[in-house]
Amino acid sequence: MAPQASSRPFSLAARVYPPLPPLLAAPPQQPVVQHLAKPQLGRLGLLAIPAVAVVALGFAAQEQIEKQVLVAHESAISAQRKEQQLQEMEKNRKMLDAFAERGSLADLEKAMEAYGTR
Repeated sequence: MAPQASSRPFSLAARVYPPLPPLLAAPPQQPVVQHLAKPQLGRLGLLAIPAVAVVALGFAAQEQIEKQVLVAHESAISAQRKEQQLQEMEKNRKMLDAFAERGSLADLEKAMEAYGTR
């Protein structure tokens, strides 16, 4: 079955209920270009802007200096820890060398002497 044609033809001239187009129309615009008065900053305003800029730059510089000091401090601590680890590894290697062979009484006596000098 073929669809039946609509008895009412489509029209763009149909009335809209409720009448919305007058409500949707943009209100009349005022001229965009207006002469705006330049705000008066005064003496305090003229000094405030550079003062805020100087404070901001000082804060940024202080943060950068603190970061550099922190990095230098951490690298120094890291170097000390590496040195301590190397010393500890050397000490452990010497102890393992001293206690390596425990099969005879002479080896045990030698290990006890090494332990006593530690």
